Amino acid sequence: MRNLFKYYFKKRWPFIVFISIAAVIINFLILLDNDGSYYHVYDNGYDFIETPPVGFATILAAILASVIPMIEFSFKMKKINVDLMYSLPIKRNKLFISTLLFSVIEVLIPITLIYWQSFLNVLISTHKYELIYFPLYYLILIFISIGLTCIVSFIFCRNNTIVDGAINVAMFATAPIAVVCALQSLLATYRHTFFVRRILDGSFYSIYSPFFTMFDKFSNLIQGYDPATEIALTTNYNWTILISMILFTLISIGSVIGLYKFASIDKAENTMQQSTSAFSYKVMIPILVISLFILAHESLLLAIGYIGVPAIGLYCFYNRTVKLKTKQWLLIILYLLIGFILAVIADNVGSTPWMPTPVQGIY
Repeated sequence: MRNLFKYYFKKRWPFIVFISIAAVIINFLILLDNDGSYYHVYDNGYDFIETPPVGFATILAAILASVIPMIEFSFKMKKINVDLMYSLPIKRNKLFISTLLFSVIEVLIPITLIYWQSFLNVLISTHKYELIYFPLYYLILIFISIGLTCIVSFIFCRNNTIVDGAINVAMFATAPIAVVCALQSLLATYRHTFFVRRILDGSFYSIYSPFFTMFDKFSNLIQGYDPATEIALTTNYNWTILISMILFTLISIGSVIGLYKFASIDKAENTMQQSTSAFSYKVMIPILVISLFILAHESLLLAIGYIGVPAIGLYCFYNRTVKLKTKQWLLIILYLLIGFILAVIADNVGSTPWMPTPVQGIY
């Protein structure tokens, strides 16, 4: 593994340097908009504290943790490269884990540089921030970035072409939101309850959600807002964040285990072939079609067109032909039919009148 790391560093150091310098320059230009103060005092004595300058680091972390694993594992998608890599005197599972670890390093270096660049800019400016939360958010951001890198690596590697890998990473990011929101529609009768309103809030369940929920939370903490009065820091919100972070952590750990286990049975001859993994089209397509139909229950006739037609197109792309077999057409019809039936149920449930239960703290 040590020799492989040396090979990676020798091959990739110009890319790491380029990305790091570019990120520092862009962040510097963003910080130039600051006039030397991160708060303003109005005539009425009200202090306006600006959002801390760590937003770019958060966005860059999400982008790099998505793109870099695809770049590093792209060797698996080309026949010449995969034959070369698989011929190295190292087991495939160690090869994949080493590539994952190097991807993590590539992600963390630019993020670390621009994060502490922003922090130094705060130190030399006038502000009213709670500085203790800056290092805490950095640790959270690093943790989330590593988790996303693991998830993207696993999903990408369960496909056999670069395009398939990128598409299925996007679908895997979207599917949990669609499923949770669909469940919320089906449980509309109970929409006044904490479980449906908070726990089934779809915005918490994407693989990208932790970046934005934790940025929102720590922005409030850094700005010094009172947890007792700010909606973003209520107990209910904290529980929802905790649950979504636990799920994200479990999925990240599962992704590392899956990457390690599947690497040993991965075959070079599958390269550039149809992607038939359970973490690919054949599971993602029905999940998305059914969930999106439920979400479109108020305009079902239109949904048949703007959901059904793209679904058929995606299914044809998955099979690499428009001449689908009878079994494949039956599967598509089955997905559409299940989605239509559940959408009708959701429409009827959603029209059911309800009265909110006046329990303190439920909202």
